[in-house]
Amino acid sequence: MKWNSIKFMATALILSLGLAVILTFGYTSFKNTKSNFKQSYFKESQLKLEQAQLQFENLIRNANQFLAQFSQTNDTMSAATTKDPSRLNSLLQTVQQTILNSSSVKLGLANGMLYSGPSVKMPSSYDPREQVWYVVGKHSETKPVWTDPYLDYVNQKIIITASRTVWSPSGEPVGVLAVDFDLSSISGYIGGSKIGNKGFIMLLSPSGTILADTDNFAIGEKPFGNQFDAFASTAQGEPVEYSFKGKLYYIKLNLVRENGMAVVTGVSKTEINEDAWTVLYPVFIIGFICLALFGLVTYYFVLRGIAPLQRLVSLMKSVEHGDYSVHATIRTYNEIRSLSQSFNLMTEGIRKRDEELSASNDKIYRLAYFDSLTGLLNRRHLLETTADALSGNPDLGIAVIYVDLDNFKTINDTLGHSAGDYVLVEVASRLEAIAYPDKYASRIGGDEFVLVLHNVENRTMVEEALQQFICSIELPLNYRDQVCNVSASIGVSFYPEHGVTIEELLQKADMAMYQSKAKGKNQYCMFDKSIQLQITEKAYMERSIKEALRNKQFELYYQPIYDCSEGCITSVETLLRCHSPALSGIPTQTIIETAEQTGLIVPLDKWVLEEACRFASKLNAHRSRGIRVTVNVSANDIAQQGFVKQVEDALNRNQLKPDWLGLELTETVLINSFEGSRSKLEAIKEIGVSIYLDDFGTGYSSLHYLKLLPIDYVKIDKSFVNSMLQSERDGLFMKTLVELTHTIDLKVVAEGVETAEQESMLLHYQCDMLQGYHIGRPRNEEDTLRYLLNGANHQDAFKPIISIINH
Repeated sequence: MKWNSIKFMATALILSLGLAVILTFGYTSFKNTKSNFKQSYFKESQLKLEQAQLQFENLIRNANQFLAQFSQTNDTMSAATTKDPSRLNSLLQTVQQTILNSSSVKLGLANGMLYSGPSVKMPSSYDPREQVWYVVGKHSETKPVWTDPYLDYVNQKIIITASRTVWSPSGEPVGVLAVDFDLSSISGYIGGSKIGNKGFIMLLSPSGTILADTDNFAIGEKPFGNQFDAFASTAQGEPVEYSFKGKLYYIKLNLVRENGMAVVTGVSKTEINEDAWTVLYPVFIIGFICLALFGLVTYYFVLRGIAPLQRLVSLMKSVEHGDYSVHATIRTYNEIRSLSQSFNLMTEGIRKRDEELSASNDKIYRLAYFDSLTGLLNRRHLLETTADALSGNPDLGIAVIYVDLDNFKTINDTLGHSAGDYVLVEVASRLEAIAYPDKYASRIGGDEFVLVLHNVENRTMVEEALQQFICSIELPLNYRDQVCNVSASIGVSFYPEHGVTIEELLQKADMAMYQSKAKGKNQYCMFDKSIQLQITEKAYMERSIKEALRNKQFELYYQPIYDCSEGCITSVETLLRCHSPALSGIPTQTIIETAEQTGLIVPLDKWVLEEACRFASKLNAHRSRGIRVTVNVSANDIAQQGFVKQVEDALNRNQLKPDWLGLELTETVLINSFEGSRSKLEAIKEIGVSIYLDDFGTGYSSLHYLKLLPIDYVKIDKSFVNSMLQSERDGLFMKTLVELTHTIDLKVVAEGVETAEQESMLLHYQCDMLQGYHIGRPRNEEDTLRYLLNGANHQDAFKPIISIINH
């Protein structure tokens, strides 16, 4: 029987109630019985106390009367002068026999003589005047005095003595008359008297010393110590609880009126408890037997009552183990019948719920571990499955193939996302169709797939599988009469050569995939150390660029731009220089490209813009006609949501006129996000900042875009400047380029002007502005300020440079 079952709880409850009743009844009965026994013992104690008090008072009264009468006789008063001592001894012996319980009567004289009865031969050294009874009695005048118990020198017994001074007829002290009482004989008064079996009766001296007791077990002791007087005043009323020899007693005390002695009775508390328990013990036994029988009967009826519930429990266990076919047909009680019906309804509900839950779990599992579009493993499932395989330290190799579709965004943009989804499903199907026995495929991103091959014995097996896949996706995909051409860039890594965890293998395969894209796409690339080296170098450059930014190791140089119509320098272009030891020897263009790839170009360009505005403000602080400072802007900058505000804030912080700032952008930056770029450039142009199209002719070179974009200047790439003197055709092309730009109201800046001949031809073609080493080399801020603030012009500032170039 389990402790938390109904039958246990019901039986335990009833037994607990019965036990509580028995214990309550027993406790009450015990207290009442104990009280009755206590009162009975107290009555007995009081009765025996009074009897003993009366006996002791008679004994003491007789002794006192004898001493008073005999001390007045002529024989006693003239004992000092008697001539017949034998007569006095005989007289004392006769008197002693008349005094109850006395052991001897003796008369000690002041001259050292001793008379006693019965006659005892005393040693010659015995002097009555030195004895306790004599010393005590000598100080009494009319009343007898009682000694404390002491050892009799002659009889070797413990005795007490009542003594009194004897006076001669002339009033002189003759000696001391004394009566001895053997304490053992006095105890005979109470020898047969007890309070119950463990109580006692005692006679105490006025100082609290025990003179007599029931069993002579404590004669001579002081049970109350030095507090006898205080205790005696309390114990004369109600009995007082007191511990004597380690046991508790109820003490009652009466004083003997004759001499201040006390009669004490003690009722044993333990005996009262034992007597009460002796009376109640059979009652408790019978009660517990009845309780046990009642419990058995109760348990029997509880079992009968809960039998239907046990049947229901059995059915519920069947349901718990998945058997929903069980059906309850219990009809014993209305409540149980209702519960049975509810059970049947509940079972049916659970069955339906489990069916739905099972379907939901399958769906959740599919969503959690499989790609909802292609049905392939998702990234989580791939990682877990491959990690489990790798944890077993497989003997044969494993290949991880990372597939990324080329130009998949074009399909979505041109044919719609439905077409993109169709392509993804087809690619997934062709991945799974690769004839390799031990493999599984996964879609881990938008157009990214991973194929894992197990039991790879050599790379040839992997290359054959890759060739199958590449050939399969080269077949055109038809979507609603539209042909979708798909290619893929693929990277491969091998276990354990390139890593022992799935994360390491995926990382290496991803690196190899990007190498495939860099080589022209639509091919596969095996991971090797050269790829790792490129990644490492890129990471090193990224860290170094961050450190250079943090340590302010970048500096801006400024190259002048000559205005042909004005005949002077009207603007300068900012050029980045790096003084970081870690980046020493690395071309600035490489640093900028790495910054663009890693996203560091944004904070770098922000710093360049701020520095350029600060320099422009300083440069134009005292000029009536300002010199514009142009800054190169990357695609990442244009893509920033707050780029326009960033430009405004830089102008405001440096109190710079918008016309003194120019932004240079390449064709590629503008075309990649044409609409977004145009709206931001229009906003910047409204502020008053000039827009330059940099490196024109190297990108799309579309006059249509030139017409639509809000630009002010076109900077022709230096490659056209270098080639225009090589042939008449190249010169004519350059001339046409300038004229076409002028037709749409844009000014032309020629880059890379390095010779006087180039300058002369460009002036002939009516080019608006010139920039290059022939005009001026890039200078740092200090040199640029010194040169421009001194009012230098093209003709006198760069003659040394022209001379150097010509030679």
